[in-house]
Amino acid sequence: MRIRSTKPEFWRSKTIAQLDWDVRFVLKGIEAYVDDNGVGKDDIALIASDVFPRDLSARASETLARLSEAILTLVQQGLIVRYVADGEELLYVDKWADIQRVDKPNKGRFPRPDGTMEYAQPVNRDSYRNPRETLATTSETLAPGTGEQGNRGTEESPSLTLVEGGSGGDPAVAADAADTRRGHRLPDNWRPSPDTIAAMRQQFPHVDLKAIHDEFTDYWRGVPGAKGRKLDWEGTWRNRVREIAGRQRAPNGHTVIGKPTQKALGWQAAGEALLAEMENQ
Repeated sequence: MRIRSTKPEFWRSKTIAQLDWDVRFVLKGIEAYVDDNGVGKDDIALIASDVFPRDLSARASETLARLSEAILTLVQQGLIVRYVADGEELLYVDKWADIQRVDKPNKGRFPRPDGTMEYAQPVNRDSYRNPRETLATTSETLAPGTGEQGNRGTEESPSLTLVEGGSGGDPAVAADAADTRRGHRLPDNWRPSPDTIAAMRQQFPHVDLKAIHDEFTDYWRGVPGAKGRKLDWEGTWRNRVREIAGRQRAPNGHTVIGKPTQKALGWQAAGEALLAEMENQ
């Protein structure tokens, strides 16, 4: 964590005024979490342990869920960019040099989303704000609205891939997604899209997607009032999958997959069953 300043313009900003107060608070926490170039690892557990350690200790599940939701909102509002560089999931606070003045910045370890490495270097925002341009060396397709985060890099030129909504390359959000900022309750018989299920199954083959889905729908149907309304249920569902998957990581930070087991095969079958159930409806 680092000492950061807050300019008066922050409190008068129309963009910031559109955010819930708790999301604004998370943004300030992330500013302290990232390095001197505005870049940090896009790891919900690391962010929570740095920014909300006591909340994480007292109410781990609630803290991770609320933090995931807040970060997703910041990405959707263009205040944070999520991307991947050389296999490392990263986030970048957009317009970092305008937000924070760093007199003696430390050298970057990960690249920002435009590939630059140092605080003093100008950032080419057009390179990652334009969904038709890719910084990746792979054939990954970039979805609109993802180019708002960055990270620090190595001395070599890494491959960069912008991702939609969250770490790992989620499918693009539908163009006709609800534009109301009030959100809506979880619809009856709601299911994530086949693309979303397939993406999560590929990214986290060790988790039981059907069990997560059943728990997810039971929980949110019981949440009263405004807290039970969301703008993007697909994104909320993806974050819940990530949260569960994050609990099953080894101490070195790698996902625990190991050798194929009957249990792992059962989890894969559960994901396929959820897809099959959707197709039959």
